[in-house]
Amino acid sequence: PAGAERASATILDGQANWQIIDILSGVKPPEGAPQRGIAYKTGTSYGYRDAWSIGFDGRYVVGVWVGRADGAPVPGLSGIGTAAPILFESFDRIGGDRAPLRPAPFGALIAQNGDLPAPLKRFRTPDIVAGKVTLPALEAYALSMGDVTTNKSGRQEYLEHIVNTILFGC
Repeated sequence: PAGAERASATILDGQANWQIIDILSGVKPPEGAPQRGIAYKTGTSYGYRDAWSIGFDGRYVVGVWVGRADGAPVPGLSGIGTAAPILFESFDRIGGDRAPLRPAPFGALIAQNGDLPAPLKRFRTPDIVAGKVTLPALEAYALSMGDVTTNKSGRQEYLEHIVNTILFGC
């Protein structure tokens, strides 16, 4: 109703909010689009019926939906391939300089993967994720993590542990 007072509530604390913004602002832009200081996310519905992208900078929020009004599938439709380019073009059309995203709040952990202790690292090589697990790829991963074993009898078990860590985070 007009003139009604709006209630507000904090959903995420400042740290969690900034972490999400930081993750979404690090997403690679769609092919052919330059990085614009936009945090964004895309999605594609089951059966290629809908594609969407929503993005924001420090001033604007833009949402894009692409699909058919009758809900029929559209072969090849995807959030990153169809909706995200429209999102980035929309920000270009808004014009002007992008308003910066919020800076990290006091106490936020800002670290590269290599700076984290071994149990917190998550590293995925394309070969391992694609299922092309080779001994050199596993050994390279182990060395990158600082894990080295000279125990030949436990090598197979150790390498299986590495595969499980990479693929399943355990």
